[in-house]
Amino acid sequence: PPTERRPSLESCTVERASKTEEALARMAPVESLQYEETESRILQKRRKRMTEMEIWRQRAIKWAVTGLIGVCIGVTSYLIQAAVRLIKKAPHNLVADMLQDGRHWAAFSTMAAFNVALVTASAFLVSYVEPVCSASGIAEIKGYLNGVNFPRLLRMKTGVVKVVGLILASSGGLIVGREAPMLHIGTIIAAGISYG
Repeated sequence: PPTERRPSLESCTVERASKTEEALARMAPVESLQYEETESRILQKRRKRMTEMEIWRQRAIKWAVTGLIGVCIGVTSYLIQAAVRLIKKAPHNLVADMLQDGRHWAAFSTMAAFNVALVTASAFLVSYVEPVCSASGIAEIKGYLNGVNFPRLLRMKTGVVKVVGLILASSGGLIVGREAPMLHIGTIIAAGISYG
């Protein structure tokens, strides 16, 4: 039987290098963000010139902003929960009256139409107003923190559409976890507060 000839180490290395160069060429148009403050000579010079009082003031501002971000995210989460509960209660009195009158199909049709309208409104917002909101947001935020710039990812319009879409989808009966969208919403809130 013929023996198989294994590729040499050199040919494997050359092949890997060419694949790496191809991958880098494909990624060339992708804009990358840089967060390494410690490598900035300008920031290092600025820190050396700061007095002890300025350093404490800067730390206090950072803690205050962090606390404000946490409070805003908590309030937003509470408002989303309250809005979902309020919207879910809206058709129940009407449907309860229909059920007491024995009009079961009318009650079912009313509830189904209400849920379909809410889900359709949510889908319209996400599809046509701000498509960045279509995913959960975790992968996009991870990519952003790793240096990939996603257009419109942290805009206030994106946050509003994400909040309203989440409220409508949850109220419409879709099984939507609020954790991942809240991560995206929280990131938008943090970016808005910290960048102004």
